[in-house]
Amino acid sequence: MSENSFPLKQVVTSHEVPEGGLELRIEATPDERFRLADYLGIPSVESMTAALSVTRWRGRGLAVRGTARARVTQSCVVTLDPVEGVIDEEVETYFAPDVAPRLSGPMPEAAEVPDIDVEPLINERVDIGALICEHLAIGLDPYPRKQGVDFQTGGDNGDEEEKSGAFAALASLRADRDKN
Repeated sequence: MSENSFPLKQVVTSHEVPEGGLELRIEATPDERFRLADYLGIPSVESMTAALSVTRWRGRGLAVRGTARARVTQSCVVTLDPVEGVIDEEVETYFAPDVAPRLSGPMPEAAEVPDIDVEPLINERVDIGALICEHLAIGLDPYPRKQGVDFQTGGDNGDEEEKSGAFAALASLRADRDKN
């Protein structure tokens, strides 16, 4: 996605980050919450806050750690009624300039690959707003369901369910034929 397509915009450059780090507290404005709801494909975002720490990492890189929280309204996947929800996502992403040397030859079997999220640091800039948007999207409930609502399939539920429709009519014709 292009940088301009994210509803939140908060760019931090590596030059702005002091040795002790930079603490950010972000609260979305009503207009940003409206655009964020559109970006997430949900009816509304009632509130969105983020508390993040940006620190230097491995010399020229940056580390962003903290939390992104939002109160949202989604649509129930069964009834389409509004469903209130909370997103509470931990953010831990590392940014490094694309200057890493290319490995030549096979990697040793015992090489340990760290399990961290490393993104490219382009022009020594990190769009914190885009990072927050991505983490909120990950934190959305993929199947929001209104309390007490259960999804009923059209499958065979035994004798309790009355059969109807075209297949019931065919079954009735077949039963009549078998009687004769």
